[in-house]
Amino acid sequence: MTRGIIVYIGISGEYCVSTEFNGDMHSYSHGLEIIDKYKNRKLVTKSDYVKFVSAFDRKHFHYGGEGDELVHCGKIEDDRLDLTRLYPDYFYIINHSGNKISFTCRSNTFELDDQAMTITHFETVDRVVKMDPSNNPMITKQRFVEIMKCLNAAHDFSREFNDLILYIPW
Repeated sequence: MTRGIIVYIGISGEYCVSTEFNGDMHSYSHGLEIIDKYKNRKLVTKSDYVKFVSAFDRKHFHYGGEGDELVHCGKIEDDRLDLTRLYPDYFYIINHSGNKISFTCRSNTFELDDQAMTITHFETVDRVVKMDPSNNPMITKQRFVEIMKCLNAAHDFSREFNDLILYIPW
């Protein structure tokens, strides 16, 4: 049995740590569900995180009885997060703080880029996961400009086509 904790770091400098889930928290077992949700942009906000942790617990573990807290929150100081008091086999750490964060688990300190999830196994980084850009509902400024150029070109073509029709001798 492997143990795992899911951590969320938000834009306000607040972080949330789930209860320690005990059982098949490998990155290829229950952890795969966490990775898939993150890649598919379902773990972006703190609210997404809290809902996911609750559903994840109900689906696999049933730790969250009445009065039992599944999520504990705190504040990050100086873009550093100290998780040395926790000893799971896996940490799933999601950073949406807007900054690069340093975190310490067990005896090692790691860097975590913004908009990424780092998975650690004991004292090593197992992998870093980024969200799938194709699932992004937001349009970037560059993409917006491209779309507007296409629309303007289509509008200009339509106007030229209408002018051309007026000059065709019938």
